[in-house]
Order: sequence, then C-alpha cells, then structure tokens
Amino acid sequence: MTGSITRLTSASRPRYDGECQMINPQAQRIKDLTFNGKAIDPAATFLVATNNYRAYGGKFAGTGDSHIAFASPDENRSVLAGVD
Repeated sequence: MTGSITRLTSASRPRYDGECQMINPQAQRIKDLTFNGKAIDPAATFLVATNNYRAYGGKFAGTGDSHIAFASPDENRSVLAGVD
C-alpha cells in the first residue's frame, strides 16, 4: 500500500529519554496522524522506511532484526524512488 502520511508534531517536551525509557507519559509529540487524509486506524499495519541506526538499534519500539522487512545498502531515497 502506498500513500501519504501526515503528522503534526510539537517537540516541546520529550516523552522518552536517549535510552528510549519513558520519562513523561503525558507528553505527546504527535498531535494528528493521518494516512491519505484519514485518521489512522490504531489496528492498521504500516511498512516504515528508516535508516539502519533506527532499524537495527533495538532501542526504538518495533525495531531489531525480527522487524526488518527489507534491508538495502542503498540510501533510503534511492530505494524509495523505485516504489510505485
């Protein structure tokens, strides 16, 4: 599935620290999250493109070897340019 994802954020207060430990449960940087102009279904599944640091680091939710759908030595923009 391809489409556009839109989000509005405010970086005023972090929810997690540098080790991905929650430090402020009330902080919410994502104010509105849509896909093709519609609110995201919390049960929906998405394929997210990210860099190797985030994907393999294991510190971020949904990361680590077991969550990798496609790996490439190419830059993200080069891989995504080939997606229809």
